[in-house]
Amino acid sequence: MMSKNKKEKMAGKGLTRREFLKASAGGAAGVAVAPYFAPRLAYGQKPIHVRCHSIYGGKAAVLGRSVTDGVNMWKDEVNRKGGILGRHVVTSFRDTRGKTEEAVRLAREAAASGEVDLLLDSCSSREAFAVKEVSRDLNFIIIATNSKTTELTANPKTRAPYHFRSAAQNLHDMAAGAKYAAGLAKKHGWTKWATIAPDYAYGRENAMFFIRFLKMYFPEAEILMELWPKLWEPDFTPYVTKMLGAKTQAVFTSQWGGDVVALLQQGALYGLHEKVKIFSIDLGDFTAINPVIKAFGKLPEGIYMGTRANPLTPATKLNRDWFNGFKKTYGYEPSGWSQQAYSGLLFYQKAVEKAGSTDQKAVRDALAGLEIVAPWGSPPEQKLALRASDHTNILYTEAWGKTVNKMPYVADVLTLSWDDIFKAEKEYFKEKGWV
Repeated sequence: MMSKNKKEKMAGKGLTRREFLKASAGGAAGVAVAPYFAPRLAYGQKPIHVRCHSIYGGKAAVLGRSVTDGVNMWKDEVNRKGGILGRHVVTSFRDTRGKTEEAVRLAREAAASGEVDLLLDSCSSREAFAVKEVSRDLNFIIIATNSKTTELTANPKTRAPYHFRSAAQNLHDMAAGAKYAAGLAKKHGWTKWATIAPDYAYGRENAMFFIRFLKMYFPEAEILMELWPKLWEPDFTPYVTKMLGAKTQAVFTSQWGGDVVALLQQGALYGLHEKVKIFSIDLGDFTAINPVIKAFGKLPEGIYMGTRANPLTPATKLNRDWFNGFKKTYGYEPSGWSQQAYSGLLFYQKAVEKAGSTDQKAVRDALAGLEIVAPWGSPPEQKLALRASDHTNILYTEAWGKTVNKMPYVADVLTLSWDDIFKAEKEYFKEKGWV
């Protein structure tokens, strides 16, 4: 049984991959976490086995930890209620190490094993596109819980029948975020804009969509520059000074994790967040908020941020209870990654119950077009849906607000309308020739 000190260390900062493996009793090669497996006859039937692939080492280790805890929170809730169709749920985890070839190898291994019923792909967009092809080749259900790149599910030429996405999507995030930013820009006359985003698919697509929709809602906006630091860039000084030198009034960034911390910390030396209005899609995640607070001693106020996995987004009892329950169990606040994995499993649970079995085709058919009630769902109904046409998650709470130095660190929260998001999406799909 795990000691109190070891649990506290896991919940705290600075957990290494070696410590994580040891503390969770993961001994097999490639296994990031090996939680307990109940006896096979716990409910008289073979358990339902959910496997999750993520990243458990390096600068992205926080991703793996928060996803794992989101998965196991769902598992424990289900098992306390008697399982699914009377069957116990077990979970296992594998470390892709952020490598596409390893993600594909592990996905094929899981799909062909005959022991795994569902695979959660909780890695990057780069890996998700390759893993999707495993789903297609082996007719095996894979739910992408992290990849937000729109192309993953939106392009009808590359959709896979057994592949689904419970993560948010860049187009939806930016249609909402740009409308929010445009409203403030009109009010205050912020016409001179810049973007700074990591130089890979996620960052490139986010910046493209933000510019597109900002100009749609606020044609007066002028994009002075688009900046592309590499992922895990150690020195943001040249980017900061370039924005300030051009008299930028407002900047959009999709830097995330340690990169948004570095941008703000280094920018503070030049008064960036005091001289330029910052709109950050990823600062609102506690995986960024907590390190920023550690770096500054407090959260800088007046930064506009997209917010998710927060008790105020939405401000409902269901969401507050989920947030507080996660924090009480694991000792830290959930992330958007925790939330997206948990939501994907709620979809799977309802689909299995609807299908009456874990048969891959039956569950696939049940997932397409499925609606659930979830903490992340838009109020008042709090529904999420896996849209039948492209197997992507919709109707989740899209909210932005302004940073304040008091838990939960956001004020003046505005929840954006999905009617506006769908209109923006329709126009983009029409241009692309996507049905």
